[in-house]
Amino acid sequence: MMEKAKKRFAGKYNVAFHIMDYNVSPLPGKYNLILSAMSIHHLKDSDKKQLVQKIYDALVVGGTFIHAELARGVTDEIEQVYQEQWRKHLEGTDLTDDELNVIYERMSYDKPASLDMQLNWMRDAGFLNVDCFYKYYNFVVYAGCKKTA
Repeated sequence: MMEKAKKRFAGKYNVAFHIMDYNVSPLPGKYNLILSAMSIHHLKDSDKKQLVQKIYDALVVGGTFIHAELARGVTDEIEQVYQEQWRKHLEGTDLTDDELNVIYERMSYDKPASLDMQLNWMRDAGFLNVDCFYKYYNFVVYAGCKKTA
């Protein structure tokens, strides 16, 4: 993914890529936009909330955070529907059994939080205009803006 992104944005002076453990390292610099996709759900909830604050602090005034992520169902029954739908989707692809097993193993490390919790962490950090702009079962895209002066 990083190779494709670097190729796509080659020559753009205002795009930065960082490979780091964002859970422990400070975010270097100030940004107009921070994007995240499908990694924060591996952290425990307290670390997720702390990271959202770190992201807010790394944005310039008026900056935006857009996050594509997993969201846990608000009940165990809803979560079961989400998981069954995802497995049904995967099994309808041309992935081999070995590839499916790798995905299922990786899924065992997922620790998604509910969408409501994630949106509240954004609001608690100070983000404005927080909303979920896309949701398909447990896959969500939400965003918020840093307060203006």
